[in-house]
Amino acid sequence: MAERARILLVADPGGIWKDVVTSLSGEGFAFEVVDPSVAPEDVAAGAGESVVLVDLSPDLSRGMEMVAACRRSAPSSPVVAVAENPSVDLAKSIRESGVFYLALHPVAADEMRTILGDALRSMGRNKPSSSTFKTRKRVLIVDDDADYCASVTALLEREGYTVHCAASAREGLAHLTTDRPDLIVLDIMMEDAFAGYGLNQAVKFGDKRAIAGHVPILMVSSIAQPPEAVFPTAAEAAMITPDDYLAKPLDIPMFLEHVRRLLALPGRIG
Repeated sequence: MAERARILLVADPGGIWKDVVTSLSGEGFAFEVVDPSVAPEDVAAGAGESVVLVDLSPDLSRGMEMVAACRRSAPSSPVVAVAENPSVDLAKSIRESGVFYLALHPVAADEMRTILGDALRSMGRNKPSSSTFKTRKRVLIVDDDADYCASVTALLEREGYTVHCAASAREGLAHLTTDRPDLIVLDIMMEDAFAGYGLNQAVKFGDKRAIAGHVPILMVSSIAQPPEAVFPTAAEAAMITPDDYLAKPLDIPMFLEHVRRLLALPGRIG
């Protein structure tokens, strides 16, 4: 990294952050550690041309004050927040506060390297070309379990994907036009016991085929078996069978492997 990248870290410098700072300092990241007890306005005043990294876990209220002060007084400085097991409402509130990225504990140096690099590029350092932005993959999660959606959203965003959620098959179909997903992660039982099957059929064989027929579908359900096994003699089984199938609860490494594989299939629109 040609230019020293200044990171204002608002956190206790011990514990996990010691390892992160030690590892990344040797790669061109210049950390300035600020005690969480410092007044939020003083932190914001010193943000300057830097990325502000705020650990919310020791004191959530004060951490959110830090985020708000930085967004108000130093809007050009991206804020990365790190939280521990946030609820759905809290995760939504943090994202709506204007943070550049919400990471989850436990954090590791490899993950923070990627996040901080993206934040720095957003400020204009080593700015990616417009073609790079176009290749950022979009994932649509269609599932009525809000906690599941929040956790999978956080997981996929950490992997660099843009994520949108829909709470029903009906809502998911509406998102196809507005969000133009590259992959659909689909539940089965939502507004009714067969809702996911219906969405799969509409995308692959029905009225949504023209706009989304190329989009792969990863069906993820508490039903242990895929449609072709559940309905082995049904003539319609092929119409409700997705590109791939996984059972809940998720095996995270396997899930991510399937997501990457489906997004890498030839002929998909990026």
